[in-house]
Amino acid sequence: MPTGARRAGCPLRRALAAIGLGAGLCLGTAVASADAHAVASADAHEEVRQAGHYLLRTRILHAGTRSEGRIGRLFRDGIELPGRAPGEAIDVTTPAGTVRFTYLGEARPHLWSVSGWTDRAVPR
Repeated sequence: MPTGARRAGCPLRRALAAIGLGAGLCLGTAVASADAHAVASADAHEEVRQAGHYLLRTRILHAGTRSEGRIGRLFRDGIELPGRAPGEAIDVTTPAGTVRFTYLGEARPHLWSVSGWTDRAVPR
């Protein structure tokens, strides 16, 4: 039997790979923020960030892989805010500082694209 076939079929290797992947997905969802309340939601593939009356829900696609992408949806008082044009920004003042939410547009040319709203710095 070829060596590659033995390795692929080993139940212990498959179990360890699954545990490693699961741990990577869980560890990759924690969010820390000094200027707004941020928590990992019950869905292991979503981040939630609260700043004043605004709530950013970011769905993480292909978490923990090189193809990890994000889709952000911004809500104010429970109502989703559609972005008007890429580059639109909303600044929210919190006791710890200002949080900027930026609309990136809906285009997703790659699996790893970031679309919708984000609270991260946008490269120019």
